Amino acid sequence: MEINKKIREHAIISEAVAINQQDIDMDCLPILKSLGCRILKARKNEISLLFHLGDEHVQGLGIVCGGIAATMLDFALTFSVLTILEEGERAMSVGLNVAYLAPVRPGPVFAEARVVIAGKRVAHTEALLKDEKGTLLASAQSPISIKRFG
Repeated sequence: MEINKKIREHAIISEAVAINQQDIDMDCLPILKSLGCRILKARKNEISLLFHLGDEHVQGLGIVCGGIAATMLDFALTFSVLTILEEGERAMSVGLNVAYLAPVRPGPVFAEARVVIAGKRVAHTEALLKDEKGTLLASAQSPISIKRFG
């Protein structure tokens, strides 16, 4: 069942790249639905996402949990690799380095990710997380493993 979900994510992103489709609701996984994830723009090697965060995502100080910020960045980084994969390939993050630069607050949060360089088995990626004013909230880098299934 998990593989089917991964195939759906890849199919949605591949179609968005192929036909230049924008503003796509990413409710194919419960976690993406809970984060209010939408694809704003997808093209080869890069993706822009919008997340809608609410009070259910905050910790005691009223700011979004660091793990939630890391999760949004991880999805953006992995999705950037999905823009370049071929049929039967899957992408999985194998590391994640996050720099938290400013508090993330509930509301709209934007993630922009890109593939810096991709080989046959690993893609190196980077991403930025910003609020609606353009304030840089966090940045991340990740090596993403590319695997062939089937």
